[in-house]
Amino acid sequence: MSRHDTQFKIRYSNRLEQMNACFYSRLDSAMSILQIFLGSAVVSSTQFNIEIGLFIAFIAAISHTIKPAIKAVHSEYQHKQYVDLLTHEPTCDDELLTKYKTIQGKDTAVLQIFDSAAHVRAGIELGSDVSDITLTRLEVFMSWLAGENLSRTNNH
Repeated sequence: MSRHDTQFKIRYSNRLEQMNACFYSRLDSAMSILQIFLGSAVVSSTQFNIEIGLFIAFIAAISHTIKPAIKAVHSEYQHKQYVDLLTHEPTCDDELLTKYKTIQGKDTAVLQIFDSAAHVRAGIELGSDVSDITLTRLEVFMSWLAGENLSRTNNH
Protein backbone atom coordinates (compact mmCIF):
# COMPACT_ATOMS: atom_id res chain seq x y z
CA MET A 1 0.00 0.00 0.00
CA SER A 2 1.40 3.38 -1.00
CA ARG A 3 1.80 6.29 1.40
CA HIS A 4 -0.89 8.22 -0.49
CA ASP A 5 -3.35 5.33 -0.06
CA THR A 6 -2.61 5.19 3.66
CA GLN A 7 -3.03 8.96 4.01
CA PHE A 8 -6.37 8.73 2.18
CA LYS A 9 -7.58 5.93 4.44
CA ILE A 10 -6.56 7.91 7.53
CA ARG A 11 -8.43 11.01 6.34
CA TYR A 12 -11.43 8.92 5.28
CA SER A 13 -11.61 7.18 8.68
CA ASN A 14 -11.13 10.50 10.43
CA ARG A 15 -14.04 12.07 8.54
CA LEU A 16 -16.28 9.06 9.18
CA GLU A 17 -15.62 9.24 12.92
CA GLN A 18 -16.06 13.02 12.97
CA MET A 19 -19.39 12.82 11.13
CA ASN A 20 -20.55 9.94 13.34
CA ALA A 21 -19.66 11.89 16.50
CA CYS A 22 -21.45 15.04 15.33
CA PHE A 23 -24.56 13.15 14.22
CA TYR A 24 -24.95 11.15 17.43
CA SER A 25 -24.23 14.19 19.59
CA ARG A 26 -26.95 16.14 17.78
CA LEU A 27 -29.33 13.17 17.99
CA ASP A 28 -28.75 12.88 21.74
CA SER A 29 -29.38 16.61 22.23
CA ALA A 30 -32.53 16.56 20.11
CA MET A 31 -33.93 13.57 21.97
CA SER A 32 -33.20 15.18 25.36
CA ILE A 33 -34.80 18.49 24.37
CA LEU A 34 -37.84 16.64 22.99
CA GLN A 35 -38.23 14.65 26.20
CA ILE A 36 -38.06 17.81 28.33
CA PHE A 37 -40.50 19.66 26.07
CA LEU A 38 -42.99 16.79 25.98
CA GLY A 39 -42.57 16.21 29.72
CA SER A 40 -43.71 19.74 30.37
CA ALA A 41 -46.72 19.15 28.11
CA VAL A 42 -47.77 16.18 30.26
CA VAL A 43 -47.62 18.32 33.40
CA SER A 44 -49.81 21.03 31.86
CA SER A 45 -52.73 18.57 31.61
CA THR A 46 -53.59 18.54 27.95
CA GLN A 47 -56.08 16.16 26.41
CA PHE A 48 -53.23 14.07 24.91
CA ASN A 49 -51.42 13.14 28.14
CA ILE A 50 -51.46 9.40 27.44
CA GLU A 51 -50.22 9.79 23.86
CA ILE A 52 -47.50 12.23 24.92
CA GLY A 53 -46.47 9.94 27.77
CA LEU A 54 -46.22 6.98 25.39
CA PHE A 55 -44.15 9.07 22.97
CA ILE A 56 -41.80 10.09 25.79
CA ALA A 57 -41.43 6.42 26.77
CA PHE A 58 -40.72 5.58 23.12
CA ILE A 59 -37.99 8.24 22.90
CA ALA A 60 -36.50 7.03 26.20
CA ALA A 61 -36.47 3.44 24.93
CA ILE A 62 -34.70 4.49 21.72
CA SER A 63 -32.21 6.55 23.71
CA HIS A 64 -31.55 3.67 26.07
CA THR A 65 -31.17 1.17 23.23
CA ILE A 66 -29.07 3.21 20.78
CA LYS A 67 -27.09 5.14 23.42
CA PRO A 68 -26.23 8.05 21.12
CA ALA A 69 -24.21 9.92 23.75
CA ILE A 70 -21.85 6.96 24.26
CA LYS A 71 -21.44 6.50 20.50
CA ALA A 72 -20.72 10.22 20.10
CA VAL A 73 -18.05 10.19 22.80
CA HIS A 74 -16.32 7.12 21.39
CA SER A 75 -16.37 8.50 17.84
CA GLU A 76 -15.01 11.83 19.09
CA TYR A 77 -12.15 9.99 20.82
CA GLN A 78 -11.35 8.10 17.61
CA HIS A 79 -11.53 11.34 15.62
CA LYS A 80 -8.96 12.90 17.96
CA GLN A 81 -6.71 9.84 17.57
CA TYR A 82 -6.76 10.29 13.79
CA VAL A 83 -6.13 14.03 14.07
CA ASP A 84 -3.15 13.29 16.30
CA LEU A 85 -1.83 10.82 13.72
CA LEU A 86 -2.29 13.36 10.94
CA THR A 87 -0.63 16.09 13.00
CA HIS A 88 2.36 13.97 14.02
CA GLU A 89 2.59 11.86 10.89
CA PRO A 90 5.57 9.48 10.95
CA THR A 91 8.01 9.72 8.05
CA CYS A 92 8.30 5.94 7.72
CA ASP A 93 5.50 4.39 5.63
CA ASP A 94 5.42 1.16 7.63
CA GLU A 95 5.15 3.06 10.93
CA LEU A 96 2.32 5.19 9.53
CA LEU A 97 0.43 2.09 8.38
CA THR A 98 0.99 0.34 11.72
CA LYS A 99 -0.30 3.31 13.71
CA TYR A 100 -3.29 3.62 11.38
CA LYS A 101 -4.19 -0.05 11.82
CA THR A 102 -3.86 0.27 15.60
CA ILE A 103 -6.29 3.19 15.69
CA GLN A 104 -8.62 1.62 13.12
CA GLY A 105 -8.93 -1.51 15.25
CA LYS A 106 -10.81 0.56 17.83
CA ASP A 107 -13.14 2.30 15.36
CA THR A 108 -16.84 2.48 16.09
CA ALA A 109 -19.57 1.10 13.88
CA VAL A 110 -20.43 4.15 11.80
CA LEU A 111 -23.58 4.76 9.79
CA GLN A 112 -22.97 3.61 6.21
CA ILE A 113 -24.88 6.61 4.85
CA PHE A 114 -21.75 8.69 5.59
CA ASP A 115 -19.41 6.58 3.40
CA SER A 116 -19.66 8.60 0.18
CA ALA A 117 -19.55 11.96 1.94
CA ALA A 118 -16.44 10.93 3.90
CA HIS A 119 -14.85 9.69 0.68
CA VAL A 120 -15.54 13.05 -1.00
CA ARG A 121 -14.23 15.05 1.97
CA ALA A 122 -11.05 12.94 2.26
CA GLY A 123 -10.44 13.36 -1.46
CA ILE A 124 -10.88 17.13 -1.21
CA GLU A 125 -8.41 17.28 1.68
CA LEU A 126 -5.78 15.42 -0.38
CA GLY A 127 -6.42 17.51 -3.48
CA SER A 128 -7.90 14.62 -5.47
CA ASP A 129 -10.52 15.17 -8.15
CA VAL A 130 -13.81 14.01 -6.60
CA SER A 131 -16.06 16.21 -8.71
CA ASP A 132 -17.35 13.15 -10.59
CA ILE A 133 -18.84 11.58 -7.42
CA THR A 134 -22.57 12.23 -7.12
CA LEU A 135 -24.19 12.09 -3.70
CA THR A 136 -27.86 11.26 -3.24
CA ARG A 137 -30.17 13.80 -1.66
CA LEU A 138 -30.34 11.60 1.44
CA GLU A 139 -26.52 11.48 1.66
CA VAL A 140 -26.32 15.27 1.34
CA PHE A 141 -29.00 15.75 4.02
CA MET A 142 -27.47 13.22 6.42
CA SER A 143 -23.99 14.65 5.94
CA TRP A 144 -25.43 18.10 6.66
CA LEU A 145 -26.87 16.72 9.92
CA ALA A 146 -23.41 15.35 10.63
CA GLY A 147 -21.73 18.73 10.20
CA GLU A 148 -20.60 18.57 6.55
CA ASN A 149 -21.55 21.04 3.85
CA LEU A 150 -21.36 19.13 0.57
CA SER A 151 -23.41 19.42 -2.59
CA ARG A 152 -24.72 16.58 -4.73
CA THR A 153 -22.17 17.15 -7.50
CA ASN A 154 -19.04 19.16 -8.29
CA ASN A 155 -17.51 19.04 -4.83
CA HIS A 156 -13.96 20.39 -4.89
